[in-house]
Amino acid sequence: MKKTLFTKYTLSLFIPLLFFLFFFIQSNKLSFIQDDTYISIRYAQNFADGKGLVFNLNEKTEGFTSFLWVIILSLVYKLNISPEQFSVTASSIFGVLAILLSYLLCRLFLSKFYPNDTGEDRFLFSDLIPLIVFPLYAFNTAFIYWSVSGMEETLFMFLLILSFYFFIKEINQKRFYYPFIFSGILTCLTRPEGFLLIPFLVLVKFIVLKKQRGPVLNGAILTELGWLIMPLSCFILFRLFYYGYPLPNTFYAKSGFTLFHLKRGFSYLFSFLITNMFYGTVLFVPLIISIIYKEKKLIYLLLFSISFCLLIAIIGGDVLPLHRLFFPVLPLIYLSFVISMVLLFRRTFNKPSAIIFCLILTAAVCYNSFSAEKETAIEKRAFETGLVAKMKIYAGWLKQKQIDTGKDVTVAVSTIGAISYYSGVNVIDLAGLTDKYTAHFPKETEGITDSLPVLWKERTYNAEYVLSREPDYIIFPAGAKPSAFPECALFVQKEFYNSYFTQLIYSDELNMYLPVFSRRSDKLERGTSSDCDNSFVANYINASNLFLHITSSNYKTVIKDIELEINEMIAKCPDRKGEAVALLGFAYYHIKQFDYAGDLLKESLACDSLNSSSLLYLRNISLIKKDTLSALKYLMKLKRISPDAMPTLSN
Repeated sequence: MKKTLFTKYTLSLFIPLLFFLFFFIQSNKLSFIQDDTYISIRYAQNFADGKGLVFNLNEKTEGFTSFLWVIILSLVYKLNISPEQFSVTASSIFGVLAILLSYLLCRLFLSKFYPNDTGEDRFLFSDLIPLIVFPLYAFNTAFIYWSVSGMEETLFMFLLILSFYFFIKEINQKRFYYPFIFSGILTCLTRPEGFLLIPFLVLVKFIVLKKQRGPVLNGAILTELGWLIMPLSCFILFRLFYYGYPLPNTFYAKSGFTLFHLKRGFSYLFSFLITNMFYGTVLFVPLIISIIYKEKKLIYLLLFSISFCLLIAIIGGDVLPLHRLFFPVLPLIYLSFVISMVLLFRRTFNKPSAIIFCLILTAAVCYNSFSAEKETAIEKRAFETGLVAKMKIYAGWLKQKQIDTGKDVTVAVSTIGAISYYSGVNVIDLAGLTDKYTAHFPKETEGITDSLPVLWKERTYNAEYVLSREPDYIIFPAGAKPSAFPECALFVQKEFYNSYFTQLIYSDELNMYLPVFSRRSDKLERGTSSDCDNSFVANYINASNLFLHITSSNYKTVIKDIELEINEMIAKCPDRKGEAVALLGFAYYHIKQFDYAGDLLKESLACDSLNSSSLLYLRNISLIKKDTLSALKYLMKLKRISPDAMPTLSN
């Protein structure tokens, strides 16, 4: 008996440790900081410094999604602890706690609804089968990815599971459990989805009490319910009075009820079902089992999960990768999966077959959720680390500009996290996350359609408004090439063409030149732009993408394709010929046809004397040809227009 008991406890301990080890190994491989994390850190920094809960000074916009996470980070900042390191460490810890608590929730749920199980049945149904949650989480690449991102996703998941745990613990009592009230408040303060999930639990509570007959409401339950409602009501009132809206600005900027958002949302949902739900199996197999065995509690749980997923799809899903917006119901879906396996075991007479089915299905789900998004996670992680590194360089340059000029610098950019935190300058968010006007008064630009070959799918922007604010600098994360709808809309504007030119910043750290669009001074002259077919931006992006592959592909084919795109761009917008032929000149330079490249680059300068990149390439061509006089001439022009292109060259 003692040996059997020892074996059982060893098994219950060994399995979690094994999968936690796997989780730690994979987490360590993916560890990074998501650029959006720096948005919360900037709010936290301003709040801790007594400047208010704002992104830009004197601009009250709720551009964050987690009030609680910002408050925690502000306390961390106040204690002189690195908020970047803390955010990554804390999100990982909450990820581990979420897994462990999911297991405890499964055990509690099963013990509540099957209280008469004893002996082998109790060990099998309440102890052993709930261990399934450990591999389900440990092999979920999306969960691993967001657990090391520094964002609030795992904190929210942990608090949500904790709320469910306390809720199940006292579900049949004619009262609310105070720990549930406390965790429920924190859940709602962590993400807006909490305001959907916690009221759902309260509704279930009243349904359960109603079935017990007798009065549902009494003094105690009303008092305890008041402790839940009052703080949340005060929080909503705070939003209304401080920010002017009941929901975060991010909701208005990201969500919508247009056909575009609907298509994007359901594509987001189907991708989640395929990758995380094993083509919907994890969601629909439990639903089928619960219907067959008429398990109403499980049916309600699954219907709520499905309804929540549909709501996320209807509002447009999310532009960030790996399905983080479905995380709130992931514990509920996994709980339903485990309970359905228990139902299968309890109701079938052929337990070996049930065991085999359970093991095969769990293994298939784990393999699919791990492998389906593994490459995506690695790719996105590499992109984010590269993006943050690049934004830090831009931030340092902007910060120095503000110091040198002694004036407040304003930059417009679509990736606002790291660049805002490390620079401290005023930032205009092109996608409207932290800009109230753009979020509530977006304006479409003619020719900016869904067919554009852009990386980011944010569709909220107002290019005319951004230009009316006359930012000192405009930065595209992909360089001179627009990679999002807001950037494309800005790029095609006459005002953008007339008022901005391209400077170059050389980074020793990255060993590359970074372009930045700078507002022109009175000393710099440029032609004006007439009306164009705005779809020319698609040709420019395509040509730029082809240019990036010119050294790794058959250059003759690539050059031909670039020329086709450039010619089409010029036909659509002759006034942007300078940018077009410059790009073609860069391509010919990299295949070492220097004479033709030089002719194209000189032609681009004739159209646009402020093209810093053309001057840099012409200087390099002159050096190759050993024409030092011409090289010096181009260098002096470059230094005047773009002084930071050659930082080691003295004035």
